[in-house]
Amino acid sequence: CKRLAAQLGLVHVSTGDAFRDAVARRTPLGLQAKGYMDRGRFVPDELIIQFVTDRLAEPDVVARGCLLDGFPRTGPQARTLAAAVKIERFVVLQVPDKALQTRAIARRIDPVTGDIYNLTYVPPPADVVARLEPRQYDDDAGTFQTRLDVYHKHIRQIIPSFGQRVWMVDAMRPPDAVFGDLARCLEAAAGAVAAPAAGGAEAAEEAAPAEAPPQFCCAITQE
Repeated sequence: CKRLAAQLGLVHVSTGDAFRDAVARRTPLGLQAKGYMDRGRFVPDELIIQFVTDRLAEPDVVARGCLLDGFPRTGPQARTLAAAVKIERFVVLQVPDKALQTRAIARRIDPVTGDIYNLTYVPPPADVVARLEPRQYDDDAGTFQTRLDVYHKHIRQIIPSFGQRVWMVDAMRPPDAVFGDLARCLEAAAGAVAAPAAGGAEAAEEAAPAEAPPQFCCAITQE
């Protein structure tokens, strides 16, 4: 997501990163969230919504827009977001549960930069390997499955809030292929926002697809 945000000139806003940083610095927000995160649970809606609402009002997001990473995670979060701001696209990266479990075991985080790697799919540079750490609970199959079960329950409540703006993307392909398709289509969608002033409604229709191109959509069953 950081790479995609940089490509599009957007601010990258990760609720997960923000809460992990808040916990590490023992801020009031972090102390409230810590108990939930220590149990591998999602942080309550009211804390997440307050954080995101405050963040979206900051000058950099107002000026450039943002790519929200890991938000919304529940129906109430989705409804609050959809009512509060204009959403261009809601992207769902589809990967079967078994593949996610395998990827999680190989996931590592750089405690210095916050960058996330995967030892198999997104290998880290040699000079940072020694300091990488596994993410808490990634290697705990029971806790990880609980989080997946919660995700499947909530995603059914989230998607209706965004209607035709939802893109279901096959993320079983190589990372560069997924990134390239998303960057291309999101750039086209962003161009369509300015198109009426430059070329009228017809230009807008040509600039942005109404839905994700079929070649990178899928119908993976995640049950």
